[in-house]
Amino acid sequence: REGVAHLSDGEPVAAIEDLEEARALYPTASIHFNLGLAYRAVGRLRAGIDAFERFLTAVGANGDEARAAEARRYLRTLRASLGEVRLDIVPRDAALSLDGEPVPRGTRELRLDPGEHQLQVEAPGHVSAGERFTVEAGRERLVQVVLASATHLGTVALDVPPDGAAVVVGFAGAAAYADVCEGESLSTSPASSSSAGAACEASV
Repeated sequence: REGVAHLSDGEPVAAIEDLEEARALYPTASIHFNLGLAYRAVGRLRAGIDAFERFLTAVGANGDEARAAEARRYLRTLRASLGEVRLDIVPRDAALSLDGEPVPRGTRELRLDPGEHQLQVEAPGHVSAGERFTVEAGRERLVQVVLASATHLGTVALDVPPDGAAVVVGFAGAAAYADVCEGESLSTSPASSSSAGAACEASV
């Protein structure tokens, strides 16, 4: 009841909290429907779609047809407002997470809420990378991430007088290597360093 009251008062965030607690205890069709309204109000389209789909499943073929028709109208609008994202990831078996949640391996297409999202890509033997991107309602976009190999390391001999001088390595190659050698402070004793197989610049 508190969730419905919050929804009526124009407080969808508070409504979601109360309705989710109620759904965990007793997931009725009306709770699903009201959650769909609340998630729609705060722009969480995928959560709203899930709630309205659960509502239609719960009421079945013998439920309130007027309310079911309303839910179907909301579903059409919400689905049309999602953005479509195609993923081009190298290596193809890399582990993905989106907004902190794991993505099933092999996923190459996503339908997402409009707004900013963060994709994290990891694979053994590669430098992990993140990609922040923006999704527009009803639009399609491509997100490409190519992981750099972390196994192609080389050794650079440094001749830096005087002994004990501080050496800072700056990066002059692809951005994917940034966390490998950019701004890395090196000791000059011994005067050598291993770094990624791309150009790095040293300054004293």
